[in-house]
Amino acid sequence: MPRTAIVSAIYGRYDTPKKLPDDLKVPAYLWTDDEEIGREASDLGWIAVLDEKPSGDDLSPMLKAKFVKTHMHMHSGRNQDILIWLDGSMTITDPAYVDEIISQFGMTGFDFDVLFTPHPVRTCIYPEATVTRALARYGDVDPIAQVEYYRSIGHPSNWGLFASGCFAVRNNALTQEWGGHWWNECHSRTYQDQLSLPVITRIMQERGLRWKSSLPWATWWGIAEHGR
Repeated sequence: MPRTAIVSAIYGRYDTPKKLPDDLKVPAYLWTDDEEIGREASDLGWIAVLDEKPSGDDLSPMLKAKFVKTHMHMHSGRNQDILIWLDGSMTITDPAYVDEIISQFGMTGFDFDVLFTPHPVRTCIYPEATVTRALARYGDVDPIAQVEYYRSIGHPSNWGLFASGCFAVRNNALTQEWGGHWWNECHSRTYQDQLSLPVITRIMQERGLRWKSSLPWATWWGIAEHGR
């Protein structure tokens, strides 16, 4: 098996830690700014990492979690071949979860750089922005202006949309660059990362990034409302 780790983050008590399967067989790191969350995570099988400023900057809790998400190679992933992101709202329900994901990388394990979960409802960032605007947790950002910028630089309709709570990457230079560009969009535009993710992926595809949107929705994991 390639060296593999799961990475997650909970900042600002946005979610609560979820129990890991007892026989997961790979390390699972949960980054947080809260000692109590860290203790709960440790009791549930996580390797808890207390870090109030994961990027070195004074960011909002939402952006702190996004930094870990887009920089997994810096956050417990330096010596790993494959890194699996799991949002704090998700619970692994299948002990074979890691094996299932690794098998999706291809016969050699190196056929793809990124594996995505398709969005369960939509296939386009433009209607996704309209839905985002109505959600209270995004009340302080402007998703419509964000996607209109993407339209102005030529991002096509119905190019694709990914559920960014669960994805996996090969730890290589291309995915590290991809994550850095994704972070820049989260930081400089909005932290609704599902809007920028297809755009960055399409651009990085032109630089050689190989990706596949094949991970099933809510099959190997379950999802709770944020804060639970």
